[in-house]
Parts: sequence; structure tokens; C-alpha cells
Amino acid sequence: MPTKRLHTPPYAAEAIQQGDLLEYAQPADVSAFFAHRMANKPRKALVGAWFILYENNDFVYWGSPYFRSLWSGQRVVDSFYKTSQPALEAAFPSYKTLEGFILRQQCRRILEDFTPNNNQFDVFVPKLEDSNICVHCAVGSAFYTILFDHSLNLISIHQSSKT
Repeated sequence: MPTKRLHTPPYAAEAIQQGDLLEYAQPADVSAFFAHRMANKPRKALVGAWFILYENNDFVYWGSPYFRSLWSGQRVVDSFYKTSQPALEAAFPSYKTLEGFILRQQCRRILEDFTPNNNQFDVFVPKLEDSNICVHCAVGSAFYTILFDHSLNLISIHQSSKT
């Protein structure tokens, strides 16, 4: 009787993308998935950011691949996670497409009217709130709370001064 081979990190991202090795995924909640996706910056290669590696009706499997070695094209992850797909769909419907750099760009566009000479964030804290995305940010001497729906339509913006 053949024995099942145990896999140890790093795990090949390609194997995960084919639906293999899924039993090695660590559970993570929707807020962890959201926080990691919001940390993403634009990337040319499919490494160095948090990507969805595989998805089925039960879970979304995600991780941050890197190249196995300097001259290797093989992407691997040391750990990867699984988050309930139905929970993600309910709390964060744009989970497949919305990343942090996109949200930052939208906030900068909105804040241009308030801070024409400076829209570099001193603080940028996005979070899921009810069925919306709430961003707390600071620019210069002002705090802003910006509320979006999941299509990044502006719902409201509130400004207050730093104390």
C-alpha cells in the first residue's frame, strides 16, 4: 500500500494553483485576507504580493509567492492560507479585484480637492465595516474618514483636524 508523501515548505505555487497541497493551508478569517490584500503594491511579476492561488466553492486559498532562487522561475510559498469563500463573498464582494494600491489611488483622487499640494498619506488604515470599506487616513494636519461601497463608489467623507 503506497504511503502519502508529506510535503514541507516551501510549497510550489503551481501545485496549489492546480488544486494540490490544499490540506496544508492555514485557516484565516476575512479580516486577515482583507488586511493582506490591502498591503499589496503593484507588481510586474506574480511574486512579492498576496495573490489568490486557488478557489473553489468552499475556500479561497491565498499566499505571497516568491521565486525559489535567483535564477529560478518557480514560484513558491512558505505558508498559505484558506478563507471561507461564502464569507468573503458576503463581507468583501470585490475580493478578487480590489487591492490596496487601487484603494490608495481612489483615496488620492478624492483627497485632491482637500489637499491639492499634498496627498501623501501619513496614515492609511483600510478596514471592512458593515458592508462597506472604511479608510482612515491622515494627510498633513488633517484626518479623513472615507467610506466606500465595494465598487469604490464614494459614500461619504469626513474631515477632522489632528490634535
